[in-house]
Amino acid sequence: MAARSLRSALGGPVREARKEVHPADTPAMAFGSMVGLTLTNPATILSFAALFASIGAGTGGTTGAALVVAGVFAGSVAWWAILTGAVAGFRARLTPGVVRGFNVVSSLAIGAFGIIAIGLGLAG
Repeated sequence: MAARSLRSALGGPVREARKEVHPADTPAMAFGSMVGLTLTNPATILSFAALFASIGAGTGGTTGAALVVAGVFAGSVAWWAILTGAVAGFRARLTPGVVRGFNVVSSLAIGAFGIIAIGLGLAG
């Protein structure tokens, strides 16, 4: 992942933001991607399991469980809306060169964390 991202960041000239819209760039696809990533994140699953266990989710019957799920959903939507809005506003002020620099630095960080994880895994 890091190598592919770094190759993409360094691969071509600095360009202005693309004008065409890729089918995967629709709000529905972005939302689906976010839901998929959230549902497959073990830390998220464990934290919600701990939250539900600590507040006794399910003990209030169907209505209590539905209220907990609705509250978690509303909080998650609010968080993602605030986060993506802030990032979009911030990114609009950045030059393509700065974005490219962020991409290179983040690719190197991902690679370093990957190497550390592999090393720790091999060390036992």
